Amino acid sequence: MKQKSSLLTWVPRIIMLISIALFILLSVDVFDSSASFWKVLGGFLVHNIPTFFMAAALFIAWHKPLPGGTASLMLAFGFLIFFRHYQYPGIALIIEGPLLISGIIFILTGINQRSGSSKTIV
Repeated sequence: MKQKSSLLTWVPRIIMLISIALFILLSVDVFDSSASFWKVLGGFLVHNIPTFFMAAALFIAWHKPLPGGTASLMLAFGFLIFFRHYQYPGIALIIEGPLLISGIIFILTGINQRSGSSKTIV
């Protein structure tokens, strides 16, 4: 049972870390610009605003899975609406899917920890 509990702990963390890395990788295209250093740096920081929110949700979930999972779900639905990915299901699946999956697993882990039982939910 310990291995399954450990799996529930690490899988959503790894999913979130990979999603954050993908977002950072997608924002590197700003360095292709011929603008000044400060404008390029500003553009890079603006492109990474969603990444900062994802990193904050991961930090919260790392220590407290239930609120962090809720934050991850809120980010998934917020990104879906704000970036209008509901118009493109394939993009929504790639961008918001990992946030949704990790949020659900974080919440299940938090419920499992809160109940204090030795049995795992999943």
